[in-house]
Amino acid sequence: MVGSIDEFTIDGKSFIIKCNFQEDDSEDWTLDLTVSDGSKVWFKRASFEEIKTNKVSIDRYSELLKESLVKCDKESKKYVYSIRNEGDNITLLVKFILKQSGQFTAAEIPLNRVEQSASANMHIFSELLNRVNSLEQKNIKLAERANERDEAISLSKQCVIEKDNLESIMYSQFLRVLNEKKDKIRDVENKMKKLKDERELLRSKIKTLEERPEVRDVTSTSNVEKTPPHKRKSEYVTPHKRRNAKSMDAEDLLDDLLNDF
Repeated sequence: MVGSIDEFTIDGKSFIIKCNFQEDDSEDWTLDLTVSDGSKVWFKRASFEEIKTNKVSIDRYSELLKESLVKCDKESKKYVYSIRNEGDNITLLVKFILKQSGQFTAAEIPLNRVEQSASANMHIFSELLNRVNSLEQKNIKLAERANERDEAISLSKQCVIEKDNLESIMYSQFLRVLNEKKDKIRDVENKMKKLKDERELLRSKIKTLEERPEVRDVTSTSNVEKTPPHKRKSEYVTPHKRRNAKSMDAEDLLDDLLNDF
């Protein structure tokens, strides 16, 4: 069931219209319509076939008619409402405003006066109060949602500020570490260059020394194999001692020396 209750002005007078639809399908529905001017109440239960005009042949006619009665749209100026008095009863006329054909009557709904108008008005006012309370509860929930939204926005802004501060700190620390690494790399490169220059200088000196003649002679002399001391012949050998050394004369001593050589 689709329903609505609204207040609007018809022919300079204020009316409350309560409308309920019971739908079977898009082209077959039943309407319960109640109209009140604050003192008198009129009511009508009718089907779609009973309230539509026979001359209407436009697309979405049923949908537009339900929209005109449920929404009672006064701002869009798509619909025009009027009431025709017929003794104690009234007829509600709903007109569509189309750009192509202009204004024409879309529905004529006859309503009969309710004998117990006071009770009917109380029922309408009670429903209005329920609608007001429901709207107030919705407003309270919307206000809570709005507060939560504002808190979320404030927290989001604070998070953005803290994020920016943290990024700034991390970036400054990164630059400091990066500069320190660059300095260390530069120092190592300078040391390596210095060692390389020293090595080249040393090689140059060695090459210069090797090219001198006296160095070549010393080097070649040092390469000559020296006779070990134990293989050299002694220039003097002590004469062998014999058993009857007392009888040795000069000639025997000379022979011994010659034999030793």
